[in-house]
Amino acid sequence: VLNVVLKSATVESADAVAAESLRITRHLGEPGGLVFAGRKGELEVASGATYDAVTETLHAKHVGAHTWKGDVDAAGATLKNARLIRGAVQDAEEVSTTGKIVAGGELEVGGDAQLGGSLFVAGTVMGSGPYVDSSDRRFKTNIRPLNPGSALETLHGLRPVRYEYNRAAFPSRGFTNGTEIGLVAQDVEEVAPELVVTDRDGFKYVSYARIGVLATHALQEMAQEIQALRTENARLAERVAALEASDAARHLGTREDHAKTTAESLLARLEILERRVLTEDSSGVKGEGN
Repeated sequence: VLNVVLKSATVESADAVAAESLRITRHLGEPGGLVFAGRKGELEVASGATYDAVTETLHAKHVGAHTWKGDVDAAGATLKNARLIRGAVQDAEEVSTTGKIVAGGELEVGGDAQLGGSLFVAGTVMGSGPYVDSSDRRFKTNIRPLNPGSALETLHGLRPVRYEYNRAAFPSRGFTNGTEIGLVAQDVEEVAPELVVTDRDGFKYVSYARIGVLATHALQEMAQEIQALRTENARLAERVAALEASDAARHLGTREDHAKTTAESLLARLEILERRVLTEDSSGVKGEGN
């Protein structure tokens, strides 16, 4: 049958229907169902995909490997169990994960980065600004000074050493190669346990920044001791000067006493001589008269 227009007709048990164009005015299968050509050219209804003509939205239970040539707007939807290879994520308000993020290249953060756990760096940490700890008084409670003498005693108990990292036993740690200087955590823990941190695997780490607090306290105590020694030295210098002045006065008095004694002795001798002279003169006068 050629050049036939069928209206309100039904075609049953036909092996095939061939047409230059085919228009279906009523739905075929479920509303919004998609009709596609099968492997042999037959029309089939997609059971796992629908298309909403009003919102222009395609719904599919499964999407196989394909290539996107344009933009895809998820409109707030969630992409689950996906693996993204190559490409980039731009202008994302938030990237959340319960697993880990592995970056094979550089990681650049344009804003603040907040970590809820520990940060392990297998390499050098470098920055253009200072490293700071939370120190606002409002963050702290039970503030109390260190015990007198404890800081200097702790510093005396530390044992600085030279060492090399065991890179063969811990290849994933990214330890440096060569001789280092520092402290051994187990040794530090014996004298200052507050300077040592232990991870969940039992490995220990030293908080070198906190040693500066002990050094500050120790320097303050040493400065106080030096000032006390200076004060005592000044007091002793005054006593020495006073003793020297007293000794000089004593020696002066001794010399005066000696001079007085000498003068008295001379006067006594002079009196003796005068009496002798008078006696001799008196004897001579008597002899002439006889």
